[in-house]
Amino acid sequence: MTGRPAFRWSPLAGIAGIGVMVGHWLSYDVAIPGAGLRSEILAATGHSWWEFGVKVLALLAVVGFGALVASRMASRPDAVGVERWSFVATRLIPLQLVAFLGMEGAERIAAGAPLSGLLDHHVLLIGLAFQVITAVAGAILLTCFDRAVVRVVAAIRRRRTIAPARPRSIALPSPVLLLRSTLLAGAPGLRGPPRS
Repeated sequence: MTGRPAFRWSPLAGIAGIGVMVGHWLSYDVAIPGAGLRSEILAATGHSWWEFGVKVLALLAVVGFGALVASRMASRPDAVGVERWSFVATRLIPLQLVAFLGMEGAERIAAGAPLSGLLDHHVLLIGLAFQVITAVAGAILLTCFDRAVVRVVAAIRRRRTIAPARPRSIALPSPVLLLRSTLLAGAPGLRGPPRS
């Protein structure tokens, strides 16, 4: 993600946020398969903010992708380069791991639940594994989106550089010739002597 530093981090933050939420949801779904027990544990460990968090992350993702498009549109044509997905993943993985740990810790502290509860049902271990998986998937998604944006921007720039064809000029008759031909168009022909 070349370009301005502000734009470089906003797509990563959006993808990382989505990855954290998806990994978080998957980790609880896999670690605690029973829906009733899972609902009880989620309620007891401070997960009541979930719907609001999903809305905020959707907004962050839209802003992040929009910033990526704006950054590509504003960049010089010779400065366009797309990062490898593996490079993007090396940024997303630690970002998501730290965010997941921080989120789980903050949820439990706010709810008054013990942090040791993360070790129950292997939620912590499964959650960290899903964060790595979603980070890699997010890196691939972001890289593919970036490549598509680069192609679209290049096509737009090529289209702008092609000079539009000039319309051929049509030789219009002079006003005198136009008036004369109009007047003569209604004439009955050669005039002869008057009839008697």
